[in-house]
Amino acid sequence: MTRSFGWLKKTPQISTDIKIAAIDDFALKKRHNYGTVLIDAKDHRIVDMIESRDKEDVTEWLCSFRNIEIFTRDGSSSYAVSISDSHPDALQIMDRFHILLHLTDYGKDYINRTVKAAEPIEGEEITQKDIPHFETTHDKIMAAKALKKQDKTYVEISNELFVSEMTARKYVNISEEEAEKYKRKTALQRSEESANAKEKMFNEIHLLHEQGLTNVAISRRLGTTEVTVSRYLKLSEPPRRAYNSQRKREKIEPFIPRINELGEQGYKNKEIVRILKAEGCTCGDSYIGKIITEQRKLRFAAPKKKVPRKALISLLYRSLDKVTDLSEDDLRKMIERYPMLEVLYDLTRSFKEILFSKKSELLESWLDTAEASGIPELKSFANGIRQDLEATKAGIKYSYSNGIAEGNVNKIKMIKRRMYGRCSFELLRAAVLLNQNG
Repeated sequence: MTRSFGWLKKTPQISTDIKIAAIDDFALKKRHNYGTVLIDAKDHRIVDMIESRDKEDVTEWLCSFRNIEIFTRDGSSSYAVSISDSHPDALQIMDRFHILLHLTDYGKDYINRTVKAAEPIEGEEITQKDIPHFETTHDKIMAAKALKKQDKTYVEISNELFVSEMTARKYVNISEEEAEKYKRKTALQRSEESANAKEKMFNEIHLLHEQGLTNVAISRRLGTTEVTVSRYLKLSEPPRRAYNSQRKREKIEPFIPRINELGEQGYKNKEIVRILKAEGCTCGDSYIGKIITEQRKLRFAAPKKKVPRKALISLLYRSLDKVTDLSEDDLRKMIERYPMLEVLYDLTRSFKEILFSKKSELLESWLDTAEASGIPELKSFANGIRQDLEATKAGIKYSYSNGIAEGNVNKIKMIKRRMYGRCSFELLRAAVLLNQNG
């Protein structure tokens, strides 16, 4: 049944008698078309909205609201110009949330640009030791789940199991049913089982042959071919070497102590391969390299703790005691490696103090320090603040916020969804304004 929208034809009268207003944009079609909404900051109601956020359209529209004395807004330069042109004497207040968001975004850009995703560091607890060896991936998954039950963080799990943090998170969150799929046998286990099966087949063929059965009868009894029976009867002992992987493993086994010895002396993989070849190892270079890497993990690699970059980014938003993946010692080592991190954290902290202190007179001194810090991202942030200095100072001095605009934009989105996005702007505007009256 089609619902009638005739009740929306009469749009309520727009009240222009407001003194404090919040202005923000909203998406009519995300990344394509945007509109602008005006909210009465006193009763948090939407006053009006237009199908544009272009400077000229917004300026002409705002001229209809001559009584507005204070505007709150985000960092949009277009809205700043529109307000200045339509209400030159009005006070513009930059929203504190958006100011802080811009600062932390610039700080995040700097850390992403300069620091690796996972920065390895040396620690007192990091010593040369064996890495836990697991026969299957399933065993490693179970070990990760057990560590998580001990309230270990993902970084601690990755350090103990010597896997990446992403892998540790995957292992912990995988379901028990999904983990069963990882109960796979190793190549060596498969090779050993095959060799045992061949040995059993060899013994049964020879036993039946001694009992006087023909090759055809033996093949039918055991479910194999006559060729296999004939070949096994010619052998004097079971065929132990089942797979190529087992044969290669048997070739490399005598050289493993030598690999560990050279590894502990600091030789690189290519040097170890060259030495083993000279000492008589007949395995291929790639297979020797594979065994060296395996032994390096198991025996003589000095495991390194890694500090995730996202933990350093988290310090822009919260204090060190609330960042679970970063200790005070780790932070000290990272600052020794990247001294400008301390400058970034100090300036971010001091800006937050100014922002919530109501002391707007301290802002320009902070901007001078940020511009001289040597961090390009902070300099860009400071330049942006200077271009909108009075509105930023007002945001520090006054308690007004643009949060009411964000909340009303969400209301517009909900109404749009109820109308399935199949309405004209005039119909949407009528629905939103009538919704203000219940």
